[in-house]
Amino acid sequence: MSSASVIVTTAPAGGDLRQTLQSVLAQTHCAAEITVVGNDPHHKAVVHEFGGDVRWLEVATNNVAAQRNAAIRRCHGELIALLDTHALWDPSKLARSIANLTHAPQDDIVYTPAIFIDPDGIRHAPPSPELLPCGWILDELFEEPWIADATAVFRKTVWERQGGFDEALTVISGQNFFLRAARAHRFAVIPEPLTEVFRPHATPTPAEHAVLIRETAEMLHRFYAEQGGDERLDSGRARRTLGLLCEEAARISWAEHNIPLTLRATIGALHYRPTWWSRFFLYWVLWRTRKERVGMNLAAG
Repeated sequence: MSSASVIVTTAPAGGDLRQTLQSVLAQTHCAAEITVVGNDPHHKAVVHEFGGDVRWLEVATNNVAAQRNAAIRRCHGELIALLDTHALWDPSKLARSIANLTHAPQDDIVYTPAIFIDPDGIRHAPPSPELLPCGWILDELFEEPWIADATAVFRKTVWERQGGFDEALTVISGQNFFLRAARAHRFAVIPEPLTEVFRPHATPTPAEHAVLIRETAEMLHRFYAEQGGDERLDSGRARRTLGLLCEEAARISWAEHNIPLTLRATIGALHYRPTWWSRFFLYWVLWRTRKERVGMNLAAG
């Protein structure tokens, strides 16, 4: 069987690194190497508790994409398995993932569904197995980020061909990586949920949600307009996805009184999915902005 390098990122903060590493060491198939990457002295001390079984890689940044790139450059396994301090693996996770890619050379990435657990302990069941896409899944991944990072195992050659994780992205570098990979690589799925992911909040805070929506809209727009997405995606499905995201980004930006971002998102919505809402909202924003400026000028005078 192929050898696998496990990369454990420690950003964002939180989670239980000790428990995460115990779930890796409890695997029925041992990893070729386990690397924890970060800069927190507490995490470094936890790694040292495990002796030579786990390696610590010190990096200055808390950017998840940069942490992963730094660790993968130094690893030796043919396969890469992602993990972080907010996730745990079933003991069979690594063995089944490696076996899947070993016996299916046409596939380059394998993932499983995840069980998401809220801070109050509520467990959210994963999607039904028949809903999980596999094979050539570019259109499906563009519409919905099916793959939780900690569920994925992929060939190191995929990372090399894609130029690594995009370090310009803060919260969706994994989603972007799998989307870029889907242009040229097949995905396999193991239908059982072999990963548990602990959410820091039952629902994202408004600020977190705003960052997620805006970054996702920008990333998908760049993929569609600049990275060949318009040539490979189903145009109707992709433009609808982009239009809806831009509409949500426009509403969020307006609520935050961020006029430049509101206009940018609304124009994006009009471009990808012109509807009565996007037309009306653009006129509304322009009218309110003009009215507020006139009021400010009168007050100043």
